[in-house]
Amino acid sequence: MNMDTLMGLEGETFEQAFLTMMRQHHQAAIEMSESTLERTQDPQIREAAQKVIDEQQAEIELPQVGADPKGN
Repeated sequence: MNMDTLMGLEGETFEQAFLTMMRQHHQAAIEMSESTLERTQDPQIREAAQKVIDEQQAEIELPQVGADPKGN
């Protein structure tokens, strides 16, 4: 799905698509940062990469709007 498709949606369909796209975005940032940690010894870059991992993981773990608390 791309932004044009997303902008054509409304209501719960929009909300669920938005959340899916954001989870994918956060996961991609985590993967890029993990790869960076494997390839650099620069302390500042490593610190930045770890910060991205920590912050993006926290975003993924936030309760999702409209999610059923029972997981249904």
